[in-house]
Amino acid sequence: MHTSCHTIRRTIRRRDSFYYNRRNKASGRMMRLSLGSDPEAAGAVADQLTARLDEIWRHDPKADVDLQAVIAALNDDPKTLTDWQAEYLRLKSIDPDPTKTAVSALCAVAGDNDIRSYDSRDARRFVHALQRRGLRSGTIRRRIASVSAVVNFAYLEMDHDRQNPFSGLLIQAEGKDQAEGKDLTPRAPFTVEELQDLYRAALAGNSTLRLCVPILGL
Repeated sequence: MHTSCHTIRRTIRRRDSFYYNRRNKASGRMMRLSLGSDPEAAGAVADQLTARLDEIWRHDPKADVDLQAVIAALNDDPKTLTDWQAEYLRLKSIDPDPTKTAVSALCAVAGDNDIRSYDSRDARRFVHALQRRGLRSGTIRRRIASVSAVVNFAYLEMDHDRQNPFSGLLIQAEGKDQAEGKDLTPRAPFTVEELQDLYRAALAGNSTLRLCVPILGL
């Protein structure tokens, strides 16, 4: 099925290829740049070009721009961890909350930087921060896996030949907390006021389970 050229702003279509088509405000000449044959990719690049040109001409209406130079600058602009997270979640049909929680935790420790800048020291700091929060090793492992999936996705998209620093991370005493059935952070006991409220609510009910509630105060 062919996509109409009118569905992508500021483009024209010739045979199977899309071309960005816009008048240069400085010279008055029409500028044209091939965007390839993939409608989705062409639309994304066209939107980026339009936003960038609008920004340039907003600051300097007489600026004479070169589309090739503008597109090269866009390609060199580094994407941050959260940029890649958004792209990853856009393409994956998964619950976004685990990924967002993990990425947010890493950003709190190491910042939201060019995804290529994270190293093994950042990965270890990430693990230590999660441990200090009292999370179980299984939860920590899932957070690491969520971050690692975003990094792997970014590296693959960029054809970046480097080992993922979040791959193969060790967690001290991993699995021991699950085996013992304990949280790393002790749970606080009920207060007297909380127990009194529970007793009143239980005794006011008709269920036989109300007889079990006083055990909580032992």
